[in-house]
Amino acid sequence: MNLSIKNKLKNLSHGSGVYVMKDSSGAVIYVGKAKNLKNRVGQYFNEGKKLPKVQAMVDHIADFDYFLTLSEMDAFALENNLIKKYQPFYNILLKDAKTFAYIKVNLNDEYPNFEVTRRLKNDGAKYFGPYITGVSARDVLELLHLAFPVRKCKGKIAKSGKRACLNYNIGLCNAPCMGYISKEDYKKVVQDAVDFLKGNDQKIEQELTQKMNNFASVENFEKALEIRDYLKIVKKLKERAVANLPKNVSYDVFAYESDGDAGAMCVLTVRGGKLLGIKDYSVVDGGLTDSETFENFLMEYYLANPIPDEILINIEIDGIETFEEYM
Repeated sequence: MNLSIKNKLKNLSHGSGVYVMKDSSGAVIYVGKAKNLKNRVGQYFNEGKKLPKVQAMVDHIADFDYFLTLSEMDAFALENNLIKKYQPFYNILLKDAKTFAYIKVNLNDEYPNFEVTRRLKNDGAKYFGPYITGVSARDVLELLHLAFPVRKCKGKIAKSGKRACLNYNIGLCNAPCMGYISKEDYKKVVQDAVDFLKGNDQKIEQELTQKMNNFASVENFEKALEIRDYLKIVKKLKERAVANLPKNVSYDVFAYESDGDAGAMCVLTVRGGKLLGIKDYSVVDGGLTDSETFENFLMEYYLANPIPDEILINIEIDGIETFEEYM
């Protein structure tokens, strides 16, 4: 431990704040927060035995800075901002989490439409997903359009004297651009589609089965076979229902395990009572405890993903009340 670090440790406050670890080149290698800065930062430099992953980081620390905050909540926010700014090597950085696909609809629009997106915005829209493995968001969206005649076109509707598009002629849109459906009736169709995305697949199965039979009755077997294939996707979604869970629940389930050197996090995404996907992450960071690592992972994960109704975890997080408030 060099003299600069020793002097800073002596003068550290017992208050809450954020600490920034640096290597010999001055690069930020880890950002953490603490309810008691003096106790937390001191743990990195004491003579006690440390987890291998922590010791690996400590061996590279040449200096540190710190920021006092008025509250633990302020420390959460500052830590988050500094991690985003410096992208430290020993902090959890889940860049690939931002590639998940969602289905988006803004119910505040005059005539809402549905689309697939990988970018989450704070724009008042609803986002359904993420769709991780097994069933793609685009397949689910195509399924939705086959069953519910909502518009596929984007942007605001400008009513004109032009003819309705092909989607209207083949029964895939109610042509709100032509005034063929009232706002109220269109919103009811949109709500049926939203209910499907929330996990209610009974109505969509009925709609598709009826359309398949209609096409078959007029000997349009090609279209009937196409809808039959989409009914298989509905069946696959139904098979993903989690036993004993009501249809309206949305969970993210996290399980973390570590050998002290490296760790693994498994994330299960449950939406509308159905398991949409499972994803595994390799986790290495400079957190002193599994609780700290788990908290850091969740902070990073929810920078890129919407927060569900409930988050289920297998390790108790220290100061969980403050964390819940921050979420």
